[in-house]
Amino acid sequence: MYFLLEDKYGKQFTFYHLPKTGGSSIRGIKNKKDGYFKLIKKSDSPLESTFSFTIIRNPYERLISMYSDFSDNRGILKNWDDLINMMKTESPTPLQDTKTWKNVNEHVKPYSPIIESNKFDYVLNYANYTEDLLNMCKREGIHIDIAEFPRNNVSFSKTHKIPDVYADYVTDYLLKDIEYYKKTTNENIDSSEYFGNIKFKIRTIDEKKKIIYPVNTVYIPKIKK
Repeated sequence: MYFLLEDKYGKQFTFYHLPKTGGSSIRGIKNKKDGYFKLIKKSDSPLESTFSFTIIRNPYERLISMYSDFSDNRGILKNWDDLINMMKTESPTPLQDTKTWKNVNEHVKPYSPIIESNKFDYVLNYANYTEDLLNMCKREGIHIDIAEFPRNNVSFSKTHKIPDVYADYVTDYLLKDIEYYKKTTNENIDSSEYFGNIKFKIRTIDEKKKIIYPVNTVYIPKIKK
C-alpha cells in the first residue's frame, strides 16, 4: 500500500509500506495511534510526490514476525502448518477462510519484485530503523520532532523458530527476497538461526509463571548464574 505523507511544514513524500517493517509507526494506525507524519492519501498505485521510500527487512525475521503476530496477538494461526498451507495455495481452499487467507498472503508475499519495479528513491533497512529514517529526513529536509523512532506492533520474538521440516520450502519461497536483501544491505544471513527441530504440536506451559506459550514455539528458560 502506498501512503502520501506530509511533515508539519507541508512537504509531501510517498511511503510504500511492506508489512512487518515498522511502517505502522510512520503512517499511524487508524483509531489507535498517530504516525510520525500526517497521512494525506493512500492508494494501491504509486503516488506523485517529491520522493519515495520503503523499508525492507531480513526475510526470515519478517516471516517469523508475521507468524508471531498472527498466532500470538491475533490468534489467527494455530501453528506453522496453518501458515505454510496458506502460502502453498494460490487461492483459498474450502477449508480456509477467504479473508484470513488474503490477509496472510498479503503479509508474506515476496517484496523484491515490487521494490525493483518501483525504483524507490530510498530503500531503508529495518535493522537500522532509527538511523536510516533520521538520515533520510535530514537529507530531504523533512521535519520530525523526535530523535528516536519507537515502533508500534513489535512482534518479532526470538523464541519463535521455523520448523526444520519446512526449511527447504521457506528458503525457496523467500529466495528472491533473500538475494535482494543481501545485495542491498551487504549483510550476510545465517539461515540456521531461524530454524528449529520443533516436535510438539501442543501449547507448552510454564507452571511457575502460568504463561501459555503458543503452538510450535521454542521456549528457552533463563538460567541463573
